Amino acid sequence: MAATKKDRGVPAALAKRAARLKAEKARRMRAEGRELIAFVRRKKAEAADAFYEMGVALGKLRDRDMLRALGCRPFEALCRDHVGLSVELAAGVADVAARLSREQAIAMGQGKALAVIRLADATAAPDRVIDVYENGVTLPDGRHFSPKRESPHQIDLAAKAVRHARAAGGPRRGLTTTREERVFAEKLQRALRAAGAPEARVVAVASKPGHESFLRIDRVRPSALRALAKTLGKLSRA
Repeated sequence: MAATKKDRGVPAALAKRAARLKAEKARRMRAEGRELIAFVRRKKAEAADAFYEMGVALGKLRDRDMLRALGCRPFEALCRDHVGLSVELAAGVADVAARLSREQAIAMGQGKALAVIRLADATAAPDRVIDVYENGVTLPDGRHFSPKRESPHQIDLAAKAVRHARAAGGPRRGLTTTREERVFAEKLQRALRAAGAPEARVVAVASKPGHESFLRIDRVRPSALRALAKTLGKLSRA
């Protein structure tokens, strides 16, 4: 019986051409894929930078004199009527720019930066946000929690556990610092380091109930005292 076309198989020349076309298509797709990866990376970096710049702008808009000049007091009204963001998100983004450097915020990413700030605030400890991120915290059950290795969701769960434990311990009025005081301490520390005191550390420390917190400034060498005075003068006039 004569062999059918199907039995004889695909001619060698046709099979070779099909293989060549397949290889060319794979090369084109690899090249396109690499371009797309580079595009996504560029846009990711642009988005992260835009997120930080938005935080800087929102921080300025949150200023009481700015709100008064715009006739948009409180800040919630400005967020609702002009910015189109919830006050919680707007305040969080502003806090990121106020309490982290651009490099730190971009390295963490938007979601993690916001979550780490919530965790730092939940502990009510005189630690900077970056210290909480780098060194971790001790949870109520005694476990050490490292935000650097966790997702934003896990960080928020840790913050929730800390808040619940503090609430269960009863009222602690006056034993914590305000967000504004912590923001100012971190801003002062960054300014001092930029002004010539690279090891400077500034933390807000709670005082008596109903009173302002203290500012603890250390690791400033005598040779950097002029930078300290100059920086304090600038911030007090800001």
